[in-house]
Amino acid sequence: MTRAEAFAELKADAPHAQGSLYSYHSGPSIWECRPTTLWRLGIEAEKEDYDGLNICEKYQGYENLFLPHSWRAERDGSLHHGGFELVSPIYDLFSPEVHNHIYNPVLGFLLNSKTSVRCGGHMTISKRHTSGLEVFTAIEPFVPLLYALFPKRAKVRGYAAFVDKDMEKNNKYCAFHIMSDKVELRLFSGIKSPKQLSWRINLLRIIALESSKSPITADRVYEMLLDQTSNLHRHLAQVYTKKLGEKIMLAHAYTKAYKKEGVFTFTEYSKIKAKVPKGVFDGRVPVLPAKSVSNSNKQQLSLDVCDYIEESPREA
Repeated sequence: MTRAEAFAELKADAPHAQGSLYSYHSGPSIWECRPTTLWRLGIEAEKEDYDGLNICEKYQGYENLFLPHSWRAERDGSLHHGGFELVSPIYDLFSPEVHNHIYNPVLGFLLNSKTSVRCGGHMTISKRHTSGLEVFTAIEPFVPLLYALFPKRAKVRGYAAFVDKDMEKNNKYCAFHIMSDKVELRLFSGIKSPKQLSWRINLLRIIALESSKSPITADRVYEMLLDQTSNLHRHLAQVYTKKLGEKIMLAHAYTKAYKKEGVFTFTEYSKIKAKVPKGVFDGRVPVLPAKSVSNSNKQQLSLDVCDYIEESPREA
């Protein structure tokens, strides 16, 4: 079925002739998990798509009803024509329910709606009886990897501004917004499909599981990236093939930028683009280990590298 056919079918089945969006963050959080749930997840998907906006209004009505599975569509002043923001209920991060819900015909159509450079895909995580700062401290060694996956989103300023280890992270427009009881990860780019969103949710599951085992270090994250048998490596390999070696090197670079090691600042990383060997980008230079970390090219992987200017065609 084409998108036009799906739009016509959804429109014909819509419960309302017209409707409107909720005001920005106007409604209370809806819980799709128990208060005793350990790890919790919330999703915000920004869109700019007139057909998507039309479906939101016809399925939501006038602010007294929700989209399927208690999702809602809100206004967002940062978006342009056809702009709306999908807001999920609070899910159990490890429940299959969230994966099932995002493939609902209405939600699937909306998540497949168009995005622009203004659109982000914010993910908020929290942990029972744990402050936002404690959650961030636990996942902090993974921060450079997330910068490596979404280098275009992390700028010196803007809606997902780069932060290093010493910067305040209670600013709602920084890449990692720490609140009293949760952390908003604003670094993710716009969500383009349920399949992509599912991949990101599973990435957060891996991060949450690994950070729960014991205090984790940047070196341990690096080992997992190089270990082809690790869940982290295998998950990244679902999206990145030849580009995976590049992302590992970028993660190493952002670790240095985040920890403020060496001579480079983040601003300088953003401007310099020539220190990754050219062969890494086209797959001619092997970066990944053959079977074990001991076989890896550690000298090459220790090179100072910089922000890569282009996103991979297969985007995380």
